[in-house]
Amino acid sequence: MEMLAAVVVLTALLVVLAQFLGAVAQQRRVAARRLLAVEEAANAMEQAAALAYAELTPARMQTIQLSQQAQQSLPQAKLTVVVTDEPGPPAGKRIAVELSWQNRAGQTGKPGRVTAWRYEG
Repeated sequence: MEMLAAVVVLTALLVVLAQFLGAVAQQRRVAARRLLAVEEAANAMEQAAALAYAELTPARMQTIQLSQQAQQSLPQAKLTVVVTDEPGPPAGKRIAVELSWQNRAGQTGKPGRVTAWRYEG
């Protein structure tokens, strides 16, 4: 009887442990996707910052693409780069980069966002 009770308790503990490890693995995947999104947004910002001031136009920003890894790892990834003129002096441009995606359940993950300002000169 004691042996049966020990097996039941051990089985229950193993079930709880398996569920816990599954939840930890899920959170790790979510964190890895979020980190990838932030890194991709930062890479897009670097590409925009490398352009000459006159080239920072909304049309030019549409040519910035995600890496192959991000396209594969982030389902339905959408990169949005918005350039707006900031009144001066000095006149400048605000560059906002956002990368959003959806998980397997169709829910939108927390997007990666980066914002910078660029001034002529």
